[in-house]
Amino acid sequence: MTVLGYHEMMEDNQPQSLEDLNRLSQQKQEKEASVFGYIIISLIIPPFSTAWAMYRAWKKGVLYRFVPVLTIVYTILFALYSWLLLSSPGAVSSVLGKNLLKQPEVPSGQNTIFVIMTVVLTIAGIVGGFYLRNKAQKEDTLPTVMILALIFILLLQFWVGFSELSFVGSIINQSVGNIYEGL
Repeated sequence: MTVLGYHEMMEDNQPQSLEDLNRLSQQKQEKEASVFGYIIISLIIPPFSTAWAMYRAWKKGVLYRFVPVLTIVYTILFALYSWLLLSSPGAVSSVLGKNLLKQPEVPSGQNTIFVIMTVVLTIAGIVGGFYLRNKAQKEDTLPTVMILALIFILLLQFWVGFSELSFVGSIINQSVGNIYEGL
């Protein structure tokens, strides 16, 4: 019996009466509803609240339902974040215009790498998340390898997002110069 699967846990305890069937149905609905609470908690201070929500979902036995939905949500947010972040040097030059020391110049090679990584991780997160969410709903369990694959995609998204932030921050900092000089 694994910790990740509701179905495997219930194999030994087949319902004997209508009351048992109703109780099992109610437990399943409670587990489905609890996943969305974990999603909200995981969005508070990522990645710390995300790790805590994963731990709590694992303890509750709903990790196999939580991780695919979490991957879908974070992938959508990751794609929007990356698009906004990689377009921010142009926005800074539009807003500050002539007050900049020099116009932001984004190295095309590094920017291309970030765009490719973002697109690949977005496709992998969306496709993998929806596929494994449907599989978890049908089978009421997911193999540990598939859950770990989705967690790996999430970790890569966090790493790429942080790398993009530091890359764009350095470009903007070079353009603005020392804005605190004279304070």
